[in-house]
Amino acid sequence: MKIKFVTLNVFNGNYLDQCADFLKRENPDIFVLQEVYDGGDTRLETKYRSLEILKNHFSSHHCYFSPEYFRAIKGRRIDSGNAIFTRSPIIKRQTDFFSGSYRERTKESFEEFLNSPRNLQQVQIKTEDTIIHIFNTHGIWGTHGRDTSDRINMGELIAEEVKGKEKAVLAGDFNISTDTRTIGLIKRQLKNVFKDELRSTFNMKIKTPFVKKLHFFNDGDITSFSKAVVDMIFVSEDIKVVRHYQPKVDISDHYPLAATLEI
Repeated sequence: MKIKFVTLNVFNGNYLDQCADFLKRENPDIFVLQEVYDGGDTRLETKYRSLEILKNHFSSHHCYFSPEYFRAIKGRRIDSGNAIFTRSPIIKRQTDFFSGSYRERTKESFEEFLNSPRNLQQVQIKTEDTIIHIFNTHGIWGTHGRDTSDRINMGELIAEEVKGKEKAVLAGDFNISTDTRTIGLIKRQLKNVFKDELRSTFNMKIKTPFVKKLHFFNDGDITSFSKAVVDMIFVSEDIKVVRHYQPKVDISDHYPLAATLEI
């Protein structure tokens, strides 16, 4: 049995229509998203209603949303977090925080970027007679892609959750480089689909103007982003990777990753 899988950081819904069009073209059986807003109010800007709009676009998929924090925008409470969409029914779901806990993000500042709560969401789905484990995460943010004690704790928690799982897929924006101890902990349990093939997972056409607006970055940081691989897909040893690729599409400050997997 083959499944099509996609992971994408939707950049807070800033290019939501383009994201939806891309996902329709790719037509994945399973896709996992990061930086998804769930505002639930039609008076809000489109990006703050990303979850609702994507659910409408993909009404045949089942969805599990795990908010990491909420913001108060125009007097309304808006959740932000991770989402898993799957054609197959979800039979079990779970969310674990590895950094902080669900709370209000009061302002868009350096400190809030560093200290925003982060979680790992997981579901079990049943397709035909097969149980598949799907994990999705958005890692701890920082001004560099190297190990910190908090990131190592993140790696330990994720590694423990995926350990021993058969037919498991883990993906997301890990916010850390592939050659770190943190990711090494995960690679002891699962194989990295893209290995060392990617030059960067950032779309610098979109990332650069965004970064230049933030006073705590400089030109050297922009160069670092252009060489950073932080988005990844991992699978258990019993899954065969038939095809994998990085679509170069202008739909986010991250490029999506896609794979066809034989379960």
